[in-house]
Amino acid sequence: MLKLTLLIVFIVPLVSINVALSATGEWTTESISLVGDNYPRHMVIVSPNGKNVVVVDGVYIKVMCNGKDIPGVEDVGVISLAELGWSPDSNAFFINESEGGSVGEWVVTVYVLENGKVKVIHNIGKNAVGLFKKHVRKCDEVYDYSNIGAVNWIDGSRQLLLIAEVPNHSTCPDMGKIMGMLSGCQVAR
Repeated sequence: MLKLTLLIVFIVPLVSINVALSATGEWTTESISLVGDNYPRHMVIVSPNGKNVVVVDGVYIKVMCNGKDIPGVEDVGVISLAELGWSPDSNAFFINESEGGSVGEWVVTVYVLENGKVKVIHNIGKNAVGLFKKHVRKCDEVYDYSNIGAVNWIDGSRQLLLIAEVPNHSTCPDMGKIMGMLSGCQVAR
């Protein structure tokens, strides 16, 4: 069993997420924007080793190695406002995605390539949100999410740097606050 450790950095400046089209992602320059100019969207994102690729076709993705499909993502979709970041060792990638940009919830999904299959890890930031909420002032309103974004891989594909944000459209005293911390999560590999 291998550990995937989530490293979450807490930063205090108020930052809003820019939803403009760009080659890099919304959360980090280490990712590639999956926002397409054409419909249906068709993109090919090559891994650092050049052997693995993620193909975005409309709202679906597929993963290939040396031109052959890797099973595990047959029914997996990706929202149009999204970004993808490969690990330096090409064994994993993350997708940050949101249905509503700066007024919608951002979530992170991790995809691990192992034993000829793709393992999909949904809601990787769930533990981070719990830790994050302990460090911000309580909101008057009920909000059940924080925006989570992966920003970089560390140590190949063993650690993932995440940041969390109080939704910047909320009425919370800490509206727009961004924070992080080191959090561990065991992932069977």
